[in-house]
Amino acid sequence: MKGYFSLVQFCPDIGRAEAANIGVLLFAPETRFLRVILCESNSHVRRFFGRTAPGEQHLEAMKRAFAARLQSTGKDFRDVEDLRAFSQSLANNIILTSPRWVKILGGPEHTLTALFTELVLDPESVEAATTS
Repeated sequence: MKGYFSLVQFCPDIGRAEAANIGVLLFAPETRFLRVILCESNSHVRRFFGRTAPGEQHLEAMKRAFAARLQSTGKDFRDVEDLRAFSQSLANNIILTSPRWVKILGGPEHTLTALFTELVLDPESVEAATTS
C-alpha cells in the first residue's frame, strides 16, 4: 500500500530554517489512516538548541495543540494534497516537512513505528535500547 510520511519538526526561527525532528506523521489515503507519533521527551530539542530552546511546558503545549488540530482536521483528508494544505496552514514553531512517498509494509502502525525509530529517535538511545 502507498502512503506518505512527513517529519514533525520544531523550528524556533523559521527564517533560519534550523529544525529538530520531534515526530513523524503517516497518511495512507487508501485506508484513510492518519496518525502521528511525537517524542515524549524534549531532551533532543534542548540539546539541539541549547539556551534558545523553549521551556518544557511551552513545547508540550505546542505539541498538544498540533496533535489536536491534526486529529480534528485530518479526519477530512482524502489525498496527499490535503496533507500538503494542512502543512502549509501551520503557523507556529511546529512544522511538517513536505510529504514523501513510502511503501507501507507490515501495516501502517508498523511502518509508522519504523519511521519514528529510524528518523526521529536519538541513534544513541536506540542503540542502547537494542543492546541492553
